[in-house]
Amino acid sequence: MNTHNKSIIHLGSMTYLFLIALSILAAYVFELAEANESMGYFLFPIDLPYIVTSALAIFAIGKLMPRIIRKPSDFLTCLYGLFILLPFAVLYPIRNTVNIQQFIFIFFTIFIPFLAFRVLSVTSITLKLPVVVKEKKMIFLITMLCITGALLALLDPPMSAGFDMVSSYDRRLEGRDIYSTGTLMAYSISAIVNGFAPFLAFVAVWRRRVLLFGFSLLLWLVFYYLLGLKAPLLYICIASLIGYSVRVGKSHLIIKYLYIILLIIFTLFFVEYFLFEYSFINDYFIRRAFSVPPWLISAYFEFMASSSSGYWHPLQGVISTEPISMIVGEVFLDYPGLNANTNAFVYQLAADGVVGYVLTIVLVFGVYMLLDATYARKHNPALLYLGFAYAILLVEQAATTALVSSGIGMLIAIVIFSGNGYEVKKLSKTSRRMNKLDKPHLINFYI
Repeated sequence: MNTHNKSIIHLGSMTYLFLIALSILAAYVFELAEANESMGYFLFPIDLPYIVTSALAIFAIGKLMPRIIRKPSDFLTCLYGLFILLPFAVLYPIRNTVNIQQFIFIFFTIFIPFLAFRVLSVTSITLKLPVVVKEKKMIFLITMLCITGALLALLDPPMSAGFDMVSSYDRRLEGRDIYSTGTLMAYSISAIVNGFAPFLAFVAVWRRRVLLFGFSLLLWLVFYYLLGLKAPLLYICIASLIGYSVRVGKSHLIIKYLYIILLIIFTLFFVEYFLFEYSFINDYFIRRAFSVPPWLISAYFEFMASSSSGYWHPLQGVISTEPISMIVGEVFLDYPGLNANTNAFVYQLAADGVVGYVLTIVLVFGVYMLLDATYARKHNPALLYLGFAYAILLVEQAATTALVSSGIGMLIAIVIFSGNGYEVKKLSKTSRRMNKLDKPHLINFYI
């Protein structure tokens, strides 16, 4: 690809990012700051220092964002950049005034994992693993696990179980007592709603299996009835879109589609807000996706910087049996019952200090190296989906929690030892050209 064409494609990606950034800022100024003032949201001044620092940070993110999906790790860099780095670059003064030195320190700290994963995404390693489990048996096994977990959960439902949206939060609180954290039942439910059901939806759309798709939706309905869970429906919808893009040979364009979908959502917000002076979309999606992450990141760094907290040490983190998310939520932020989960890397930095932070980067790097190396050999689209699924959980969970309790680790172990899946259509000319942007060294490992 010549330099002129590269510049055009790169300019397009950068333009999308700046448009989304402006939309986040507008949504915050118009509604979010005032509506969430009780949570500590701060309507900061949009002055020259803010504009310069924010614009430079967005530019740095845009320079390293992948432009197409070539391998599983591209999902990690895309989602981390879009839902962690970009919102923080726009809303970094969300809790209070932040000077330039503080911003640089925090942004560089959360930028290091992004840089490491971008290095991985331009490296090509091939790993040949034997086929141990056939695809039909793999789907059968996952389906049986889902049926077993759902039936066991239905045997002991919360008293408030039902389909009423208003009482959904009550069902969730009651469910925490019935399916208590750390129990096999809790792990089973988490694995089904966050891992297995969306994976089955992906396979169903990819392989044109209507009954399997209906089954994944039924699983969501079961756990909405029991626990009021709504997020799994979003995961199923996104998994279905990825499955469809794989089926029609457009998986490399998922990033572009994601940009467009987000801009459509923001457009609907503006229409809704100016018509009704309130936006359901802003309250239930934009706030959760784009203002909560920077608010929590700011809170975590305030917690770590506060000598009065008496909890945190740079090398050891927090010496406590309580999860760091509960310490920050209940003790530091003073919200009883608040489980203040943040992205995997800030979470581990606060929990276990610099050592835990580095080890988490190494762990995630290793998982995606395995996914990329296996995908380079087998080209199984299911590996692409797992790259997305693990990345979206890392946005708001600890790395080990996302890997183990959400069933992603089990799915990775099964899929890497399965076959190649259906053949995917050849990439378009644009995709083939984009693959030539980087010329990584090819290493082959045979097992």
